[in-house]
Amino acid sequence: MLLTDEMPSSRILVVEDDALLRESLYSVLDYAGYEVITARHGLDGLNVLRDTDAMPDLILSDMCMDEMNGYQFLTALRAESQWQTIPFVFLSGRLELDADSDVLQGLGVADYVTKPFPMQTLLTAVQRAIS
Repeated sequence: MLLTDEMPSSRILVVEDDALLRESLYSVLDYAGYEVITARHGLDGLNVLRDTDAMPDLILSDMCMDEMNGYQFLTALRAESQWQTIPFVFLSGRLELDADSDVLQGLGVADYVTKPFPMQTLLTAVQRAIS
């Protein structure tokens, strides 16, 4: 699913502690026409957000990470007014929550993608969260 030339490029922050998966996500999203920035864990993600002039249109975040896990990252993100409305999608290898869960909606999570996932599933979740 490539974006057309007429669609503006959306910026995505990928927060993932697995370097190989982080690079794969970067490559797939970049190929699909998105501008991608990456972080190694939640704390790194907060630093990336603090250091950027252009806010992302979406954040994709792993749930289980060292330093600061996905829930802690999301909580810190939502505590800052300038980041409260950025759509957020969790990525996880654990089947903790259903994507339609009231818990996820209460946390302000747009979607939940379970690893491993086909890249088309990820691209569909990204497009749905951004639009």
